[in-house]
Amino acid sequence: MVSQFYQDFFQSIQLLWNQHALGVFQWGDIVVFITIFISELGVPIFNIPNEAVLIFGGSQFGSTIGVNELRFILAAVTADVLGATIFYFIFRSWGHWILERFGPRIGLTHAKLQRFYDYFARSGFWASAIGRITPYLRIYTSMAAGLFLVKPNVFLSAVIPSSIIWVTVFSLVGFTLRKKWQTGVHFFEEHQLTILTMIFLVALITFLRWRNNGKNKEFHEPRPAPAESIQTTDNVTISYLYEKGNPDLPTIIFLHGVAGNHTCWYDIAPHFSKRGYGVLLPDLRGHGLSSKIQKRWLYHLPRFLDDLELLVQKEKLTNIILVGYSIGGAIATLFAKRHPLVVKKVVLISTNHTNPLTYRGIGFLLPIAQVILDILAVFLHWYRRRRYAFFSQLEIKPLWKSTLETLKTIPLDINLWSIRTAISVHLHEKLKLLPMPVLVLRGYHDHLLTLREAEDMLTVLPNGELKVVANANHFLPTHHPEKIVKPLEEFILRR
Repeated sequence: MVSQFYQDFFQSIQLLWNQHALGVFQWGDIVVFITIFISELGVPIFNIPNEAVLIFGGSQFGSTIGVNELRFILAAVTADVLGATIFYFIFRSWGHWILERFGPRIGLTHAKLQRFYDYFARSGFWASAIGRITPYLRIYTSMAAGLFLVKPNVFLSAVIPSSIIWVTVFSLVGFTLRKKWQTGVHFFEEHQLTILTMIFLVALITFLRWRNNGKNKEFHEPRPAPAESIQTTDNVTISYLYEKGNPDLPTIIFLHGVAGNHTCWYDIAPHFSKRGYGVLLPDLRGHGLSSKIQKRWLYHLPRFLDDLELLVQKEKLTNIILVGYSIGGAIATLFAKRHPLVVKKVVLISTNHTNPLTYRGIGFLLPIAQVILDILAVFLHWYRRRRYAFFSQLEIKPLWKSTLETLKTIPLDINLWSIRTAISVHLHEKLKLLPMPVLVLRGYHDHLLTLREAEDMLTVLPNGELKVVANANHFLPTHHPEKIVKPLEEFILRR
């Protein structure tokens, strides 16, 4: 059970929690703002972890996430970012001076301090972002970032997204626990030492693995296959692989999804090239070997469509089958609608025809999601790697590991802009205008493309069919290629 002090504290504020205080703000918003803001300045509030306050606040949410709940999250994020930023500037201004002056007296020579400065100059963003998400390290992360002179724009670009994640996660924990919120609060009250020990062990293991990898392991970057390219009118280079086939058979164009590249089709395309079909595998702009120009307007859906148009014109293709995965399916839909005589068949793999939030009952959050993605892209626009790697999607199967690899291959802002484009599609009316056969492929455990949405797509397609792949998720081309080859062959080879 929660200690009597914690219980009395939360019961006292629960009575006022949902009552109006100032304008549109409720007392709950004000309590969470003051509590988090002051504690982020290094002043403990009754020794109550901020995570416990967020869990309690989340337990007071209504039955659905609405305006009041979003206002609570906004208040918490604002307090967190504001308090952390002030604390950071305090240590950047005065703490750094004290460290330089008195550090040598306790063994922190200028040479040793320089190592820390160099580390934070290289890894300040990720160190700040990870530290600001981790319970009990958050305040010390702001302190360290200030002491070792992490640039203000780097610190802010790390603290804002991490704050949004931290507040949302713990608020949703409370929302999930509801009347059992005391279970979550009790965990933080009774297991602080355990949590800190686990954090220390994880940090130690990560450091040792990083050091050993740096000493004993050579970096190997898979070499991309030779590729052709075209130059677009907006100065973007589109890279692609093209294997010509029997001129009497269609050419199959495979379009990958957000954060992917043409290698996601390597286990699928050969099944058709050996049957005489031409296969063309482009890298979408900003992805793979194509140009990565960091300008937002270059990643709207019509731009992707124009790239495909230019590619088809260059290769003089007049007999096409389009296979699109995720956003690639949206591009395929628009192209097929524009060229119904050229496109003979279309395959939509894990492709939404509207924003995926709609079928979860929270479609009203789309504008908020778009704004958040735009804001994150603005703050992360500064982040550039000296060199963007290229990796084969088939060599790295685990979801989170492959996700981390994509951060090395695509600028973060391009990734966010592409996601924004993907969740903003509205293809309902476009699907009605596709006269050719269309196959919709969905993984049974796909949480982005629901069964109801796939069935709704089928009702508007004049000549559509749906295949649900058993024991498969959203990532069909990369995680389950062997399960989709057969339905693809049956559909494409059918006369």
